[in-house]
Amino acid sequence: MSIGVDWNPTGADTVFDELRVADAVNTSTVHSAIGGGEWLSMITTNPAKALVLDTAIGTHAQSFKADVTVIPRLDADARVNLLKAHLRDVQMVWIGGQLLYGDKAFVETPRPHACEPFLIKGTEKRLCIADPARTVPKR
Repeated sequence: MSIGVDWNPTGADTVFDELRVADAVNTSTVHSAIGGGEWLSMITTNPAKALVLDTAIGTHAQSFKADVTVIPRLDADARVNLLKAHLRDVQMVWIGGQLLYGDKAFVETPRPHACEPFLIKGTEKRLCIADPARTVPKR
């Protein structure tokens, strides 16, 4: 089973919101059929397998694409930690081994003035989408 943010009926905007919806359904409808240890794989390895991309993504391993999301420890239980997390809690996102998003404090040190500033519920974030190495000719 996989969880993503492509399911319109829930109205969830983030994978964290989608996890909370799934947890509520798991508790109220299917009598907690999904065990605590399965939640992380439902947003990492399972979607990679479903998309037949599990030889390149979905696992933190040598030669895999380095996509990493860092959230703080909000609870000792990994499942509860995911359920407590919100978009504002994401400290860093690395895609393909490059830091592309995160808290101002984490992004400004390795990429000073290279990223766009914005706020998420009062938390200063940086989004690094400009690539100075790639230029598009102006007409």
